[in-house]
Amino acid sequence: MNPIWIDNLIHPPRDWHPQFIHHNLLVIGYSAWQGYLQSGAGLVVCQLAATLPEAIDWTLNSLPLTLRFVPESELAQLTQTADLPLEPAAMPGLQEALATYDPAEAVLLLVCGNGEVNLSLLYLAISPSDCYKQVRCRWDEFAPALAL
Repeated sequence: MNPIWIDNLIHPPRDWHPQFIHHNLLVIGYSAWQGYLQSGAGLVVCQLAATLPEAIDWTLNSLPLTLRFVPESELAQLTQTADLPLEPAAMPGLQEALATYDPAEAVLLLVCGNGEVNLSLLYLAISPSDCYKQVRCRWDEFAPALAL
């Protein structure tokens, strides 16, 4: 399935979001499942470390990013984090999404960067648990991107 955009919290999403998610699909799913196993339901926060260039070839380039899992019990702290420009008005939508998504089938993803903050509910072509297994089996390939 294609990603389902729940909300645009600051600016309308640009067309780079689907390609970015596709390029980072396994590590996003891995982070979601690892977080779920450790802490229960929650969301993956992905912060871009650099501004997206106007033209990017996703087959050759990648963007430096930081992934972290935020459990539902720590959701309120998202509006108090200096490096995450999330407005308190976004909290009801986040809480509703967390209450209704199935972590075995979907990933709740908050992408922050390039002047945008976007919340996505992703129904991946591969389950989060399978993403986790694939990353673990190919750890040497993914370990440099995962500062976990």
